[in-house]
Amino acid sequence: MRHHFITGAGGVLLHACEAGRPEGPAIVFLHGWAQSHLAWLFQMRDKALVERFRLVAVDLRGHGMSGAPRGAEHYTDNAPWAGDVDAVIRELELERPLLAGWSYGGSVICDYLSMHGARAISGVNLIAPAVLFTRGQPGRWYGPGLLDNAAGGRSADMAESIAAMRGLLHACFVRPVPEEYFEIQLAASMLSRPDVRGAMVRKRLAYEAMFAGLEVPVLLSHGSEDSVVLPDVSKTVAGMIPSARLSLYEGAGHCPYAEVPERFNAELADFAANCQA
Repeated sequence: MRHHFITGAGGVLLHACEAGRPEGPAIVFLHGWAQSHLAWLFQMRDKALVERFRLVAVDLRGHGMSGAPRGAEHYTDNAPWAGDVDAVIRELELERPLLAGWSYGGSVICDYLSMHGARAISGVNLIAPAVLFTRGQPGRWYGPGLLDNAAGGRSADMAESIAAMRGLLHACFVRPVPEEYFEIQLAASMLSRPDVRGAMVRKRLAYEAMFAGLEVPVLLSHGSEDSVVLPDVSKTVAGMIPSARLSLYEGAGHCPYAEVPERFNAELADFAANCQA
């Protein structure tokens, strides 16, 4: 693994982990709320992906080994998130990368597309993306896996925060994942501060106009049993984007990339190859 530190929006130092062929087509992975680049272990260690692609897994601002500035404005505003993705592409000199974003990482990709357009990328893989919100109706798009744990996950009480993040992670996986992988994700969750988690959920999700005009290929990957971000999100977004294709993972939850990694990696490789041909 190769490690990079990139100056993101507002001077925030971003960490990214790289694997695979330096000269290969690039795939950039963006993780979800209170997670890290370690979410993508099944991709970063996949022999077939490593042999074909340049894989870059980023720690979002406030997460993992990236900087975590104080002040809600660093997380509630869409612009810094968009600027961070732009900085990763530019500083690592990625040529038309595919952007793959899971959960909150999907909204970060949408921030980038809304503000920078799609000229510098080849395609988008949105994985159980948290990209829709209806005021006053959180249950329209989000399920009990998130709603039952979100408040505790923002608590400054460490015991309450750990319990909530453990509950959220259990809700993420319908199909079993290795115990070691679960433990790594729980540990990574606690690297993000409660104030960061709280500020992030106040970011505005308004991407409908961008979706309608998006012309690059889009793959939506979603578990049919997801109780965190409901499958209706991907089904609805697929209908908004002319170039979108929906891939449902029957019997999987919020993390198809970890619950069904063989299928996910194969689909991702085929999609990336077609986008970057």
